[in-house]
Amino acid sequence: MILVTGATGTVGRPLIELLAREGVNVRAVTRNPQAAGLPAGVEIAEGDPARPDTIAPLLEGVTDLFLHPRAVGIPAAGKLLALAMPSGSPTTPPPSARPTPDPGLSERAPEMMISLDQGVTRLEYSVSYPYPASAVFAAITDFPAYPWWQPDVMGIRAAEALPAGPGTQVLEVDNVMGRQTHVTLTVTEYEQDRLITLQTPAGARPEVRQAYRLEPTGDGGCRLDFRLQLDDVPKMDQPLVKTQLSHQAKRFFEDLGAIVAVRPAGTPG
Repeated sequence: MILVTGATGTVGRPLIELLAREGVNVRAVTRNPQAAGLPAGVEIAEGDPARPDTIAPLLEGVTDLFLHPRAVGIPAAGKLLALAMPSGSPTTPPPSARPTPDPGLSERAPEMMISLDQGVTRLEYSVSYPYPASAVFAAITDFPAYPWWQPDVMGIRAAEALPAGPGTQVLEVDNVMGRQTHVTLTVTEYEQDRLITLQTPAGARPEVRQAYRLEPTGDGGCRLDFRLQLDDVPKMDQPLVKTQLSHQAKRFFEDLGAIVAVRPAGTPG
């Protein structure tokens, strides 16, 4: 059973619809169950993620929890994860018991560059986190959690069992400028805690290649270099794509930092 918070939101609703189509048992949490309008077979429960005490009784029988830290707030997200963890865990303290530095903050400011050249759009984004590379890598390779920090990803699942590795296929449903797009990505490069590259098959339109490279910074944190390349973007769409990327990139990686901040220590990708 998967418990999904924010069930009627722009992330929660399409995620629930995707899970329902896959035959997954879902318990959907919303503040107004009567107006939810969710697919048949979905268990609908009343609760408010910003008040974790209202969620606690709904965790009975739940094996997975979906929540959006940006939507509920970092303190509430941490409390929810602590409630969801098995009691008495000797190796994983609840997030509220661990220091959680402000996500995305570092002495070195994020750097971004976007270029357009003959139908090819490239985005380069670099950011430092006060978290070890292993923790950031675990969040990046936790594909089902992508909608938490990439709101344009409406649904995602890995075709093979996780953790990821070379050849792992990832099936995404994206919202691209208001249009629903299905994308298949394959892991083509993989170095544990250091590098993962995903790309679409040759001939896909558009062709997508995205790479995440991590390097320790020596102070317990790490530096993330992200590279995105989109080939064969129609000329008329290029200015819109550039504008969308420039607005989204900073928020995406701030939210990724928030995800790392509230993930229980040692959670695998």
